[in-house]
Amino acid sequence: MKTKVRKVSWLIGALAAMSVSVSAQDAPDLEAFDVSKQADAVSLMPADASGRYSYMIEFSEPELLRHPSRDAGQRPNLQSAAMQAARAELESAQSRHIRDMADKLGRSIDPTHRYFATENGIAVWLTEEEARIVAGLEGIERIERTRLYELHTYRGPEFMGADTIWDGTNVPGGSPLLGEGMIAAVLDSGIPDPNGHDSFANVASCGHGGANPDKVLSALDCSSTDGTGLCNGASPFDTNGHGSHTASTVAGNTVDASSTPPANPPSGFSELSGVAPCAHIRSYKVCPGQSCPGTAIAAGLESVLLHDDADVMNYSISGGLSPWNDFDRDKLDIV
Repeated sequence: MKTKVRKVSWLIGALAAMSVSVSAQDAPDLEAFDVSKQADAVSLMPADASGRYSYMIEFSEPELLRHPSRDAGQRPNLQSAAMQAARAELESAQSRHIRDMADKLGRSIDPTHRYFATENGIAVWLTEEEARIVAGLEGIERIERTRLYELHTYRGPEFMGADTIWDGTNVPGGSPLLGEGMIAAVLDSGIPDPNGHDSFANVASCGHGGANPDKVLSALDCSSTDGTGLCNGASPFDTNGHGSHTASTVAGNTVDASSTPPANPPSGFSELSGVAPCAHIRSYKVCPGQSCPGTAIAAGLESVLLHDDADVMNYSISGGLSPWNDFDRDKLDIV
């Protein structure tokens, strides 16, 4: 089997990619790992203070979404007995791969992320020389420098015709519902602290809070994961603004000039609201700024599956170059 070592970078509007495939017998020269010699290098995560780069490593064992025990065509259920048994096998296999890496490199390996569902692998900081060594180890299916993705979107509910859904004029038979009981997963730059922002606070008329579940069921930072693959970073709240926009567009409470912070809508809009203002939100911060590391995106998708209760998922992040290998494939598998 050939182990693929790829460095792929991209910029919106440009189709530029470079890749290197090597076998364990034919190790690449160091120049192939030199980011300064690759086109559009700024779309890859930069080195840390120790001169190491973030790499996503995929192992050869099949991930849970493509595991033989999963029922084809059925929504993934990672809590089933079969999936739990398959997961335990993957955890054991990953630990073995990590030990092999540590033995070969002569140092401990501490993954920043672990993945089991959408792919079987880890994310870890390595030098280019270490990445070349790891590429030749048994059971390594793919090793790739972590790419950065970008945030994009704009507009509000009346532009999309949400008001005609709320009043029933655009719904066969009409509908009085505003998203009650539904859960929206949002992969973006996070949301504000619900305690200080009316778009995400509990609204009693929607059935939020008190004895009922909160409006925001969870807000997670996907800059790292725990051992189960669930996002567990320390900074889940939005510092960019894009995640606040997309989450409120999907399921933000109705707000106006008296809200905190006060709404400042375009002329003609008396109020702002999400298209489903009574829906719940699970926020997964996969974009710490304008760029979105592939490690965090993969962890967010993993965590959506681990929570296993989202009815819809918003992903307003630009795509990559390969529809068969980028995150679009994983989104389809989750649905």
